[in-house]
Amino acid sequence: MDRWLSDGRNRWEVSQLSPEDPADVRGPFPCDAGDAEYRRVVACLRLDLDVLAEDHIFSIAPLGEGTVLALRPRNPDATSKGPQVVAITIALDKAGSPAAIDLDHSDGSRWAVVVTSVQRDVPVAERMFQP
Repeated sequence: MDRWLSDGRNRWEVSQLSPEDPADVRGPFPCDAGDAEYRRVVACLRLDLDVLAEDHIFSIAPLGEGTVLALRPRNPDATSKGPQVVAITIALDKAGSPAAIDLDHSDGSRWAVVVTSVQRDVPVAERMFQP
């Protein structure tokens, strides 16, 4: 189980094999110190298209009737030694919430995620920010 925690000023990376095992906590790191990858993940999960467009990493193209978004890296990393994400496709339901997410990798594999529930603005227990 991996978690990324942030209180808005600092962030932590927490890895734990199971709830019974001790947690490996890395941090705190300032939020502006090399956390661009985490910000991209959060922007993708929140469907914050303005942030993703400003990032200049993904080009964003609505497809069909606006129910599917395709995100593709503008500059694939030619030096990468492993598979890269070459496309993220997000299908939106009528309310604009994600219903399915596909991540296509350069090795031909695909991660398909079906979203069964979306909860917005869920309060988070303060203990989650105390690794």
